[in-house]
Amino acid sequence: MHIVFGSIGLLAAIGFLLLFGSIASVVSLSGSTSARDAAIAVPILGGIGTILFVVIGTISLPGLIGGIGLVNLAPWSRIFMIVISALDLLSIPIGTALGSTGSGR
Repeated sequence: MHIVFGSIGLLAAIGFLLLFGSIASVVSLSGSTSARDAAIAVPILGGIGTILFVVIGTISLPGLIGGIGLVNLAPWSRIFMIVISALDLLSIPIGTALGSTGSGR
């Protein structure tokens, strides 16, 4: 479950990056708005997309790495995933169900 949850999170992060990047490119190529407004909006949209990508990716990546470690029976993965599961309890309702599975038994 941690692998699936982490993968979905990374796909969402990539989706936000592509969405805000494409919106920024449409705004920059749009001829209907003034060039000054577009020059202000494009870096803001790109920055929002980048920040969302980094935050969601940072939250999702440890669960994905730990889940792969559990599948490969890595000795570090059990304690690591107990910590990640405890942090997942704060994300209601999906994280609560995911965190209550513990160390992947």
